Amino acid sequence: MASDTRRKVVLRVGTNADHYQQIFTGFAMLARQGLIDLSCEYKDQGVFAQVSGKTIYYDVGDGHRIEEEALVQCDVYRKRSFSAELCREIDGAEKIKPLGLNYEVYPDFVSWHEVKRNYLMARGVGQPDGFLGGFRRTLGLLRRGFTPYPSFRALQDKPKLQKPGVLFLTRTWEPDGYSGHGMPVREEINETRAESISRLRARFGNNCIAGFSPTEHAMKNYPGLIAPVDTSKSSYLKILREFATVCVATTGLHGSIGWKFAEYIAFSKAIVSEPLFFEAPGLNAGEHYAEFENAAQCLEQVNRLLGDEDACMKMREINQEYYQTFLSPDKLVLRTLAEDDNVGSG
Repeated sequence: MASDTRRKVVLRVGTNADHYQQIFTGFAMLARQGLIDLSCEYKDQGVFAQVSGKTIYYDVGDGHRIEEEALVQCDVYRKRSFSAELCREIDGAEKIKPLGLNYEVYPDFVSWHEVKRNYLMARGVGQPDGFLGGFRRTLGLLRRGFTPYPSFRALQDKPKLQKPGVLFLTRTWEPDGYSGHGMPVREEINETRAESISRLRARFGNNCIAGFSPTEHAMKNYPGLIAPVDTSKSSYLKILREFATVCVATTGLHGSIGWKFAEYIAFSKAIVSEPLFFEAPGLNAGEHYAEFENAAQCLEQVNRLLGDEDACMKMREINQEYYQTFLSPDKLVLRTLAEDDNVGSG
């Protein structure tokens, strides 16, 4: 989409879920930059964008399930948990394209679209903080613990030199929940995370911050592996920014790529991750992250990166570039608008 053209965009909004805040923030940033003329309608389900006579649907769900009604209504279906193989047998698969990595992030400026959305969604859905809570959060007068903004990430020209350290703060999942067809069951996710925490702690000692959030399930089943630090969002992001050079990611629910993976990239970290079930534009194993399939391999990959300062810094610089090109909320949304200006070209 040409930068000198203010494209009219109408968002049809039927949710204010945390998973969608990245999309809303991207549109708000583009409007503030003068690249789009944004208006919003509050109806339907999910989030649709109407631009240049086309309708784009944004699906930010964890799993691979396609919302059939939305697929019929749109010209392009942008899916966070995208798999070309899983989409192949779907009627209308030619409409489905990858969206990209997802994480919770809000505008670091007053967005009146956000003010209105918070009010209408609170009134219509019974959101617990109501109108005043949403309004105050938007204006920066009151935080519900912490609100992540794009400007909170490290904004240097090059990732800063840090003492080598590894970070893996995570959680357990109750074993009776649905994991998704063909995806790791929750018990497997918990056990892989637990063994990785144990090995990382034993090997790296004070240069490692790893552990489970102190949920009732974790404290009952993994009492010796509870995180040694505050795991609130604000504490976690500050530790991520200041401490870690290498960060560990494991498979999320329904096989999803978790928010942490995107946050690691936003903070220009080297990443060690289980193989990804889903695809994100421009993201490649061996370049943006090192793969492992078990706890022993996790330890091996972390040890390799912490022991090779040049390789670690190279991955961090590559991930900083990836953020600036693909993951910054405005760039992520702009790419969907630019590619979908000619349906089928993206």
